[in-house]
Amino acid sequence: MKSNPVRITNQTKTTTYRKNEFKNTRRFFLPICFSILLSSILFCKQDEQVVLETFQKGKKEYVSRNLEKAVDLFQQVTEEDKDFLPGYIMLGKSHFFLGHLKESEETFQKGLSQFPGNSTIRFWLARIHMLQEGKLEEAKKELEFILETEESFFDAHYYLGKIYEKEGMLKEALIEYNRAKMIKIGFDKIHRDLGKLYEVAGLPEKAALEKSLLFEKAE
Repeated sequence: MKSNPVRITNQTKTTTYRKNEFKNTRRFFLPICFSILLSSILFCKQDEQVVLETFQKGKKEYVSRNLEKAVDLFQQVTEEDKDFLPGYIMLGKSHFFLGHLKESEETFQKGLSQFPGNSTIRFWLARIHMLQEGKLEEAKKELEFILETEESFFDAHYYLGKIYEKEGMLKEALIEYNRAKMIKIGFDKIHRDLGKLYEVAGLPEKAALEKSLLFEKAE
């Protein structure tokens, strides 16, 4: 059976037309897509810049101890960018030092839902639990969780020592204080607390040594 030349010619024209149509469509849409993508990138960068500027303003208020203003600014940051970790930390700390423990805990819990492995958030949750009645065990768990992955986290050792001291576990408290001391050698509050605890534990020589380190620094 012979092919129909007219039919073949028509099919060729149709194929060529479709190819040209595709090329024209691509030429039309590619610049538009690129323009939209570029606009989105620029818009995101502008948003990030606004968030960073607001955050820096909040830090200035925080350092100046204008904590109410700091709270307002850090609140804006967390609302504008839910993935900005420093915003949650600074908002939670501002509430904490204002004595707003409930608001501080809520803020850190929101941050923890976004960043479950963050040690700083867990540390501040531990600080809050230490001030809440009947929550020392929860505080201890948070600090122990931190130290499983970050053995050199000074504040975790120090406040875990505080908890053990409150619970009357002097040996464990001394261990944690000494671990903290090895991380920050010459830190005043460690020598002071160790000196007091050695006295309670009946170790006057070690107590005197820690106190002498304090006097040396004062001189």
